[in-house]
Amino acid sequence: MERDKTAATDPRDRASQIDSRSSTPAFGAETGCEEEARVPTTPIPSEPQARADLGPTQSDKTAYPALASALKPAHSHFRAVAQAYMYSKGPLAKGQEASSGADQAAMARFYPHLHAAFVERYGIAEYHWCAHAPAAAVLTSRRRGWRAECHVWLFINPRGAWPAIEATLNDCSVLKDEIEDSLRGSARGRCLHMLFEVITTALALLDDFTPPPASAAEQGSQSRHGRKAAARDNPLEHLRSRMGKVRGQFEQAARRSMQLVYLSGMFAWTLLIAAATVAILAIDGTALGDHLAINGSDARRAIVSVLAGTAGAFMSVLLRMTRDQGIEVDVLVGRTIGHVLGASRPLLGAISGIGVYLLLASGLIPLAPSDPSQVNALYAACAFAAGFSERLVPDMLGIATNQLTSSGA
Repeated sequence: MERDKTAATDPRDRASQIDSRSSTPAFGAETGCEEEARVPTTPIPSEPQARADLGPTQSDKTAYPALASALKPAHSHFRAVAQAYMYSKGPLAKGQEASSGADQAAMARFYPHLHAAFVERYGIAEYHWCAHAPAAAVLTSRRRGWRAECHVWLFINPRGAWPAIEATLNDCSVLKDEIEDSLRGSARGRCLHMLFEVITTALALLDDFTPPPASAAEQGSQSRHGRKAAARDNPLEHLRSRMGKVRGQFEQAARRSMQLVYLSGMFAWTLLIAAATVAILAIDGTALGDHLAINGSDARRAIVSVLAGTAGAFMSVLLRMTRDQGIEVDVLVGRTIGHVLGASRPLLGAISGIGVYLLLASGLIPLAPSDPSQVNALYAACAFAAGFSERLVPDMLGIATNQLTSSGA
């Protein structure tokens, strides 16, 4: 859905702008979470529901095709519900032209059916309707199988009545998108519930500041009164403080979630590499091993080095976690990239093990045990240290380079 950046004056024009395209507007974005919402506390307006038995006529559907499309649950979205409700009430605020009686009646016929389709698709809802400002928010929840699926929606037509509060709502929309992209499950549910409380407070402030339709003198008096009250109470400072707490909660949960994704990728690939190396060692000395040319002490040392390097990398990450050093992963890279980054750690450990094996087998590193039976243990120990410490392989390469330089001299 594309968000209308200006206040429409005719419901026909407004309804024609509704579509079901999936985009991310500055305001009015759709987000989801995995936790069940609270029981609705805001009652559904009764005026349109009283006409639910009538329903939109065929001429209504012809005049408003976008709203008619949203009557189907598969195409339902909150923008259509909000516009139908708001324009069924007539002008909300100063500067908004009144709709004709026929248009208001058409919106009143559309609203209950749009609302029913919306609830059928997204479940129970907690609404916040503004009485004067063209804005609304909703928190929905629907259980799908073994989990609850939630959505938070924000609808607003910024009109410049209070730019600071509209900018705050824009920040809420951005934060909401970040929460949806980075979190899942109960963590995302908690953050979105906290953010929804901030959004409803901001909408209430905007609604109190927006004067209702009145005479010019009354409008000027209400506008001045609203500005004085806003200047006296300075509610934005408290609102932004609450937003800061939500962002802090989100960043903490996002770091924890990304660490779990990183660890899952690392653990999966560690098991995969370990299973592969153990399987290769199991066929050592068999006819299949002879056919694949993996028999012999050199092949066993290479395989042991790979396994030890992988184990060292895995142990290194676990120790950092237990020492509260954590894993520094950008929380906004996404779960797929986080999984790939986690998988890269044991892969780097395995590559480090191979590098250690090549350096020791080539003789470039003058290191050999006095007892030949301890050669395999030496290879495994060096490979484990290489996987555990990212600096060991570069240091060993430096030693080998110096050895070659001195030999050439």
